[in-house]
Amino acid sequence: MEDPLVIPDLFSSIMCIEPAINRNYAGVKKEADAWIEQILKQRKEWTSKNRKANFTFLASLWAADVDEEALKVRVDYNNWVICSTYIFLFDDQFDEGHLSTRHEAAYEEIQATLSLMDDGECTDISSHENPIRFIFQDTWRRFKKVSSFNFIRSKRASTGLQQRWRAAHRHYFDGILAQVRMTEHPELSPRTIDDYMVVRRRTVGASPILPLIEYAHNIQLPTQYFKLEFVQACMNVSFDLTCYGNDVLSYKKDLSTGCEHNLLIFLQRQGFFPQEALKIIEGQLNECYKRWFIAQAEIPIVGREESLEQEKFLHACKMAPLGQLHWG
Repeated sequence: MEDPLVIPDLFSSIMCIEPAINRNYAGVKKEADAWIEQILKQRKEWTSKNRKANFTFLASLWAADVDEEALKVRVDYNNWVICSTYIFLFDDQFDEGHLSTRHEAAYEEIQATLSLMDDGECTDISSHENPIRFIFQDTWRRFKKVSSFNFIRSKRASTGLQQRWRAAHRHYFDGILAQVRMTEHPELSPRTIDDYMVVRRRTVGASPILPLIEYAHNIQLPTQYFKLEFVQACMNVSFDLTCYGNDVLSYKKDLSTGCEHNLLIFLQRQGFFPQEALKIIEGQLNECYKRWFIAQAEIPIVGREESLEQEKFLHACKMAPLGQLHWG
């Protein structure tokens, strides 16, 4: 019998926060489950697995104090990007599915998805024709529409936020294409952890989470704010913590399905034993916490209103990986 693996403490330092759950959780879960099941029309076994996967719980951790409308958009997006263990709607097509070794087909699928966010008129996608693209298009349209927030009529997704949403998906999709290319051509695969993380922090799908939380909380910060070095550093810490948490928690599943897009599996291919690989990840986690606090020291002194918005965004950077840990 093999010795049990000891995993790092994933809830230390900035991840020690006790998250709250959105008060609209129960109602939105019922509505969201019915919506995705009606679109996909899968058999009862899948329906049961989807309900147990409980993406509404994940979204409720990410956005604990937002209204039902924002929470529903968040949940429906979750269903688009990861869905359940039975049918993975988008990203697992590229992890171990039919697009994992077909770069041209993957590129075409990605371009078709990106085109749904064009500013011009876009053809309505039918849920019968292509349920995956339908979910994405529907979520995007609700993301950018004018809606009420705290009883004030406002455009939740400003032009700048819409641009960040598009950029976040390009960031994600570029990583997906790089992953497919490396699957086709193993000689292009990364040789070091740093090289691996350049791709992994994109493919883990963490980058679109922040614009969605920004949307849900109606965070009002100027576009130039997101270009500041300390903001980029905090966002990268958020992405990396999401990667490490995801890869530790999904290690057994990835082993059983043959999915190699996992840092633990990558390190084992480099010659490390599983426990040694976990020790390396523990060191990477500690480096993330240090990078976070170094970035915090560079935060400029601003007025009260901007400081409040800034704190909301930085809190979102922590909640993105933390919510996943509590859900996973």
